[in-house]
Amino acid sequence: MVLPLHLFSDSCISGAMKSIKQDILQTIQKEIRQCDSGWKSFDGSCYYIVTTMKNWTEARGFCKSMNSDLVIIKSAREQKFLENITSITKFWIGLTKDRNKNVWRWVDGTLHNLSDGFWYEDEPNNEAGREDCVNLWKDKKWNDVYCTGLYKAICRKGTRQSDSDSDDYENVPGTKEPREMMRFKQESKGENLSPKALKASETLGTQRRLLMVLVTLLVLVFIFLIILTSLMFIYYSTVSRQLQQEHEEKANLLTQITAINQTLDSRISEAMESIKQDIQTIRKERPQCDSGWKSFDGSCYCIGSTETNWTEAQSICKSMNSDLVIIDSEREQKFLENITDDSYFWIGLTRDNNNMNVWRWVDGTLHDLSDGFWYKNEPNNEDGRENCGHLWKEKKWNDVFCTDLYETICERKWTCCV
Repeated sequence: MVLPLHLFSDSCISGAMKSIKQDILQTIQKEIRQCDSGWKSFDGSCYYIVTTMKNWTEARGFCKSMNSDLVIIKSAREQKFLENITSITKFWIGLTKDRNKNVWRWVDGTLHNLSDGFWYEDEPNNEAGREDCVNLWKDKKWNDVYCTGLYKAICRKGTRQSDSDSDDYENVPGTKEPREMMRFKQESKGENLSPKALKASETLGTQRRLLMVLVTLLVLVFIFLIILTSLMFIYYSTVSRQLQQEHEEKANLLTQITAINQTLDSRISEAMESIKQDIQTIRKERPQCDSGWKSFDGSCYCIGSTETNWTEAQSICKSMNSDLVIIDSEREQKFLENITDDSYFWIGLTRDNNNMNVWRWVDGTLHDLSDGFWYKNEPNNEDGRENCGHLWKEKKWNDVFCTDLYETICERKWTCCV
């Protein structure tokens, strides 16, 4: 049997449409909810991780100062989400014990059924009879603890989708009273109706309810298609604008890159020409080391094979317009190791006459012992008179008596008069 639509009460349809509209608006608001900076969005709510350590009361006060409250966990999805966004640290949640009634309540006043929670094994155990607050504990599961403990916390704000959306259309606004009136009319007439008429009346009521469900589903599908079409239009419009902007930015970038390349090519050509000229000038003006001297990194080096004490060795170097070698880099140390034999050689390093714990090069500069190339456990100032430095075992440095006799390494910096 097919029933005409005029048999439906206007108030029934109006109430159903109003309920559908509210459900759709709530769904849309849930999907497009934007969380403030620092908050994380999930299932229509925003969550904030409080990183400072607080007791339970302070943690809740902090959440309320941000127009939120300690988190209420009502589903396995939400529990899993919190496990994923938290570290191994413990976190307060919005669950406490009501001592007067010996029950657990969430911060919104709703009762908590212990069998529905995500408690750690053998929890809650109310140790010492004072564990009245709850936090995320081992494996991110729940545990009852003292409310005075200091932990981090999780705040939550926003709407929450009902755990079970009812499909009972008897509760749709505007439908209950007309149906009761219809039922009353039917009952009032039932005494005068035959069993066949009563059965037909029941069938009619069932068909009306089924038709109402069908109309509701059709309206929902229609609204969903409108929303989907609008969202697709907005999405493609946004993507189109972004692609156009990216295309323009790429074009501008290519223009800038071309201009920069041209400028760089010009400057590189000028720099190369200048460098060529400088190289030619340096080649003409570069000083040469005298015969018997070795050149390295801007200096000339001479190995004196005559064994003398440190003072005489410096005098020999100065007579050749040079001085005992100053070693200020690993490259220079390596160079000297390569040009010397297994003999020991004086270098230009001595203790300061005014402070025997300080070493100075012959040009007066201080030497940091940590920067030198000393042999292991050197300098050790044996007998308190080892005041001069020389190349010793494995070409490393050692402090010795300045009166000892060793060969010499002289160094002369290049000088050029233009």
